[in-house]
Amino acid sequence: MIEYAGRSDHQVKIRGFRIELGEIEAWLMRQAGVQSAVVVAREAGVSRQLVGYVAGTGPFDEATMRAALSDELPDYMVPARIVRLERLPLTAHGKIDRDALPAPETPIATAAHVAPRSTAETALAAIWAELLVSPSSVSRTISSSSAAIPSSRCNWSAAPPGRPADRAA
Repeated sequence: MIEYAGRSDHQVKIRGFRIELGEIEAWLMRQAGVQSAVVVAREAGVSRQLVGYVAGTGPFDEATMRAALSDELPDYMVPARIVRLERLPLTAHGKIDRDALPAPETPIATAAHVAPRSTAETALAAIWAELLVSPSSVSRTISSSSAAIPSSRCNWSAAPPGRPADRAA
């Protein structure tokens, strides 16, 4: 029996893009005060997101570092989080131990709520809020909207276009 253990070259697929983690690590190493860096893909719900780990001296500001990376890299290559560590964990052979890296303290990709900025956004937010309140509100919306359509126009048993009605089933 053959068991596939995955890729060993640190290439990952995020949002449909193949990403070589070493490229992002090289850009992190170019940042001021960074002496060593590693990037890993972490599971975040149903998707995977990039998390960068850096070790070095001097001041550290995650937002500034992410902004500097976004100036040079496409958005899908910018880590969702960048975590500063005293030093990166090493294996017995002196390589970075990616499995020993701690999970970020705060949840990955926590986005702040942005209020609607225009009347169109306000209207769309109200529609989505009404639809997403509960499953019963969705069924009320569907039943009330179908009641507004005259029954002569609701031909639910009609065949698809181009297909005779007797062969619809």
